[in-house]
Amino acid sequence: KALEHKLSKPYSLHYQRKIRWICGELKTYLRGKTLNASLASAFLNQVHWSSAMRNNLRSHFSSLESSLRIFGYIGTAKGKVKKERVAERLHRPFDDIAGILNELKLFDPRLHLCCLLAYGCLLRPHREIRLLRWEEISLDEKQIALAGDRTKGKKNRIIPLSNYIHEELLAWYAVRGENTFIFEQTGKPYGPDFFNGLWTKFRKHSKLLKPEQTIYSFRHSGAIRLFEKTGSLTKLQQVMGHSSLQVSLTYLRGLEVRQLDQNDMPAIDILVN
Repeated sequence: KALEHKLSKPYSLHYQRKIRWICGELKTYLRGKTLNASLASAFLNQVHWSSAMRNNLRSHFSSLESSLRIFGYIGTAKGKVKKERVAERLHRPFDDIAGILNELKLFDPRLHLCCLLAYGCLLRPHREIRLLRWEEISLDEKQIALAGDRTKGKKNRIIPLSNYIHEELLAWYAVRGENTFIFEQTGKPYGPDFFNGLWTKFRKHSKLLKPEQTIYSFRHSGAIRLFEKTGSLTKLQQVMGHSSLQVSLTYLRGLEVRQLDQNDMPAIDILVN
């Protein structure tokens, strides 16, 4: 009942899948027992969960508890489940972005355009790009305008189009401009796993990819280039669609982007011999 109540709101497919999976695992763990905060915390504290997995489960279950309370659940498990420090995972950017994109264009033009938009517009591939509509793109004004309900940060975003992306979209529009979505089949956008499936096939084909490079590596590479070019955390926040400057700062730290050089460090004006 709590699950149905929780998912009556328009959450992302990824979140829906995750919360359904957690409820399935929890039901198996309970074996018919009535759920309470103690059993929930015991479930979350199982030793076979990794630290990252436990943090993830803790966060998702905490969001479910508000719905559970409507149906008689008392207390909270969050205080009994310690949030653990997890080593940051470095998202490896691309060294030869042009070479990878050339490989992609020969492999599959749909995947190529998706990755190009992730790099050049810093859009998120599996939702913002996959569900991108032609009405959100102004080829005359060379920009993409996304409303808050289309972005993770729930804020409106205006993204300028570089000339190389504008040219690709013009060519794409000449062939597929009558469609609603720029990526669609029989009037519907491709499924949530479409680009992941293509990427898995491309990984076997590519001679340039390195371990841990994914579709999101294009967005990470674009973020690094933008920050190195502008030096502006505010501009990075705006184009990435982050909810705050702190999120952008944390994002850069995760990418291990150097934010200081030797000229920024404290200096001594006069040295005494």
